[in-house]
Amino acid sequence: GEQLHALHEAAFRDASPESLARFGAALHRHAALQKQLSGLTAEAGRALSQFRIQAGPAPLAEYRRIIEASGGAEHLAEIAQMVGAIDPRNLRQLTLFAEAATKPGLRKLLFEIWISLILSGPKTHAVNLTSTWVAMLERQAEGGLTGAIDFLRAKVTGTEQQRFMGESWAELYGVSQGLKDGLRAAAEAWSTETPKFGRRQVERPPAIPGRVGRVIRTPLRALLAEDEYNKAIATSMSLHALAYRQAAREGTTGRERIARMTELANEPTPALLEQAREEAQFRTFTSEPGRITTGFIRARQALPGSEFVAPFVVTPGNIFKFAFERSPLQPFRLAWLQARPKTRLHGGALSEEVSKAVIGTTMGLGAVALAASGIITGGGPSDPRERDLLRAQGWQPYSLKIGDTYLGFGRLEPLGTIFGIGADLYELWEGLSEDQKGKAWQMLHGAVIENLSNKTYLRGLRDASRAWTDPERYGAAYLEGFGGSVVPAGVAQLARLWDPTLRKPEGLWEAVAARVPGLTETVRPSRDVWGRPVTFEGVEGVTRALSPVDIRFAKDDPAAAELQRLGLTVGRPSKRLGGFELTREEHEQYTELAGTNAEAAVTRLIGRPGYGRKDPVKQADEIRGAIREARDRARNDVLKT
Repeated sequence: GEQLHALHEAAFRDASPESLARFGAALHRHAALQKQLSGLTAEAGRALSQFRIQAGPAPLAEYRRIIEASGGAEHLAEIAQMVGAIDPRNLRQLTLFAEAATKPGLRKLLFEIWISLILSGPKTHAVNLTSTWVAMLERQAEGGLTGAIDFLRAKVTGTEQQRFMGESWAELYGVSQGLKDGLRAAAEAWSTETPKFGRRQVERPPAIPGRVGRVIRTPLRALLAEDEYNKAIATSMSLHALAYRQAAREGTTGRERIARMTELANEPTPALLEQAREEAQFRTFTSEPGRITTGFIRARQALPGSEFVAPFVVTPGNIFKFAFERSPLQPFRLAWLQARPKTRLHGGALSEEVSKAVIGTTMGLGAVALAASGIITGGGPSDPRERDLLRAQGWQPYSLKIGDTYLGFGRLEPLGTIFGIGADLYELWEGLSEDQKGKAWQMLHGAVIENLSNKTYLRGLRDASRAWTDPERYGAAYLEGFGGSVVPAGVAQLARLWDPTLRKPEGLWEAVAARVPGLTETVRPSRDVWGRPVTFEGVEGVTRALSPVDIRFAKDDPAAAELQRLGLTVGRPSKRLGGFELTREEHEQYTELAGTNAEAAVTRLIGRPGYGRKDPVKQADEIRGAIREARDRARNDVLKT
């Protein structure tokens, strides 16, 4: 109690990261010790572990972690001011206040339940594991290129080589050495619910106490265990690479170098271990946030309830940073760094940044070339009618197309962002006029915005923004989507296995029913351009549930392909016929009949002898007429009934 009271004035007056963090840690420790005395040992142990801080100077990142876990700097400063009004000799009053101040409120409890629900799907965890390994292996390959570049730099400048190609092979060896450590770290994280180092993806400590809380947090515990598993392996990879680098710089060769590397990796210095851990956090997207991301965190803390709109901030920020440094923009970033004396790089550090520039330019240009060849897809056209024609042919956005199979790469970060922006860049370029093509920066900006707006971790923010700016158009859909999220994602994925038809809910009840096995059939199906129910056609069963990529197969739809070739589109049937507003059932019937009739009419037309020899303008006129007649027949049939 005396320590807590002693720290409050520095936290309130000084409000430095260290003083606030030490006050916050003392506050939570005080409350945790009282829980131990009350028999709540498990909860107290987690709190003591979460808010442990070393006695001497600690890294700034450690201070920030504790401040954010305590509710933010302003919140801690207010609590410190309140502690100052309590008599330090009144231990009971101080204890009651500490317990009340650290007890999670209703909003935190609800958020923990909600975030556990949306992260409960097995596909989410498959994507998390796969994306991290993609990033780790990319960095491993990048290390080899860095070594080659630094070899050339050293030869040209006559200076010491500081990066080595052998570091890449040392990292692969580090994978085998880190597997056991990874399993132990995962088991420990599953039990303690506390990361060994670095941040957690869900940026809040456990809130719901007892066994009930541990059961509810099962998806969060699994996510943390996955991250700790990957971090342990990434640490081993980085540690062996750094040990190889040091051994090489010491002048060792051959077996002597390998022996020295092993020695350094098995008994690393504190500095070497800390460097390896920092790299591991970077590879697993759990690094401390930068200034921009920290600004978003503070804005979210200032807006009550905004965590439900943007539940993830740090991880997306780290992913974007990783992708940005390996994009075609990296050469410009490197030039900016070298132009400033304070940020100018030399030696091996410069080779690392040049390696990123080479990789970023290669992958960016490669993505554009692959999109031009039809091997990968971007976000597709902005016109929903054009997208409908593509989807009728089995098309899938942000995918690798191998034969007739689309393999979605959009969620495999950070490569999903890098290749997605390249594909969007090509598609935007193809859709621009000659005058518009001269505005390259605007086009690049559009490609980045298009790609990021389709990311799952930013979709909530995008949808909320749309609902706020245009409530009549997007408000109901946003509420339905948010309401449907009360159904666990794992249950929703099971429902999709049970019923592969995409549903079109109207209202909160249908939004929930569309995600529950056995109730999905009560919700009307979403229909394609030809009035057919849209289905998730692809691999079946467990593979579809656990696959980190969405798999779909191309469809043979000559009618849709012909409309696409001619630049024609088909709008959705109107909800009004003959001056009357159709009921939902009538519009459903009209949509199905109009689509079926139109597809049949277009298919017959393009199959007639001599159609292919006609002028494209004539072909387009005939198709428009055939669709118009088909809809007229469908309208008459609906009005008769």
